[in-house]
Amino acid sequence: MNKGKYKGFYNIVRNEAKKEATIHIYGIIGGFDWDTWSYINTADAFLKEFSEVEAEADVIHVRINSPGGNVHDGLAIYNALYNSKKTILTYNDGICYSMAALLMLAGEKSHSFQNCLFMTHNVISAVWGNAEEMRTEADVLDKYDQALGTAIENKLGISSEKVLELYLNYKDNYFTAKEAKDIGFYDNIIDRESAKVPEDVKNMSPQALLEHYAKMNFETGQQKPETNNKKPLTMSKAYPKIEGVLNLKFGEGEASNGILLTEEQADQVEARLDQIDVELETAKTDLQKEKDNLKAKNDAFNSAMDTINQILDLSGDEKITSMDAGMTAMVEKFNELGKNPGDQHTNVPSNEKDKDVMPDYVDLNCSIYQIK
Repeated sequence: MNKGKYKGFYNIVRNEAKKEATIHIYGIIGGFDWDTWSYINTADAFLKEFSEVEAEADVIHVRINSPGGNVHDGLAIYNALYNSKKTILTYNDGICYSMAALLMLAGEKSHSFQNCLFMTHNVISAVWGNAEEMRTEADVLDKYDQALGTAIENKLGISSEKVLELYLNYKDNYFTAKEAKDIGFYDNIIDRESAKVPEDVKNMSPQALLEHYAKMNFETGQQKPETNNKKPLTMSKAYPKIEGVLNLKFGEGEASNGILLTEEQADQVEARLDQIDVELETAKTDLQKEKDNLKAKNDAFNSAMDTINQILDLSGDEKITSMDAGMTAMVEKFNELGKNPGDQHTNVPSNEKDKDVMPDYVDLNCSIYQIK
């Protein structure tokens, strides 16, 4: 079931079934007391609810239609979005000016409708005092510009000097959706719908903008929680290996056509795949070594069998192919040779009449037989 609560300039709608949430930032960022003409800190309430959403949702959509607002609130909100471990997607639903423009840059991916406007300018302040106090305040504002300019640096990948030259140059720098996309502020232009923007929004004075959005009662703030009468989705198949890596169990509530992992979970799976790659390479190396060892043993065996068959003068079908049979045959051959060593090894004549015949292997011309 979706749940919605309206708190000033923002509204959070949860979709528990999909593990998603949508934050609408419609209006002036931060609270403003028109009686005392002072800002009211609302960042603490936003961050409390945002942390609750982070615990439940894996994807958080941030839809913005705002002229900007209090830097003190906006900066804390930007950092919460930018540093979130969940997937943050931002959308320009109408206008993103000033602080709202920087919030647009906090997401992993930023989107805009074709007719939306984007505007950057320097931090604005009001000060009462003497000349020295005003000069001091000007120095302070320079620090604010440098600090907030880092959001543009991170998004566009440019230097702080370039940010001050092009986007925080003491002008109201307006950009159409296409211009902002070409520069790099947006990652995607939505072309199937149109945003609702006042026709004269570009010519409206700051005071008119503040009054317009302060009185704004945007539609999502009044909507009833959406109901889902469909049967809860279940996984279409099991993923035991992924569940094993992440040490969790996918069940009801997960999308039936896939699994949406958080960045941390994706890192775990990626690390495990890297480890498997290393283990696989190690296994391949060990297997090759084992194959080499087996080949060496096989070559040694074949060489030994060839030697045995040569000694036994066996060939063809008579060849011995078993080491046990070869050893048995060799023992029998040695025993046989041991009975008549003279006849087999020396060819020395054994009959009496040939006793004076010199054996063929004796060479009388050899120097050892020469008498000097």
